[in-house]
Amino acid sequence: MSTLLRRLAGITDTIAHLNAQIRELDQARDLVRKARLSARRARRKSRRKRAKTPIEPGRPQDILGRPETAANDNQLAWPFIPFPEGWNGS
Repeated sequence: MSTLLRRLAGITDTIAHLNAQIRELDQARDLVRKARLSARRARRKSRRKRAKTPIEPGRPQDILGRPETAANDNQLAWPFIPFPEGWNGS
């Protein structure tokens, strides 16, 4: 009878240990679920914020408020200079 009680005690300890592990897994699942919900909320919030950002019409401006110009913009049209006789522009 004592071997039966020992076996029963061992099984009871195993069951208690497994129940503790199941509780830990449930807590970990809850943390993962909360993290996923938080990430979804953050994505939705960023999408809403992006959608509300107005797009300013017109030319872009630099930090000082001046209109941006291209790097090769000389402000004036280049004059027409003909090639000398016998030359070509190839």
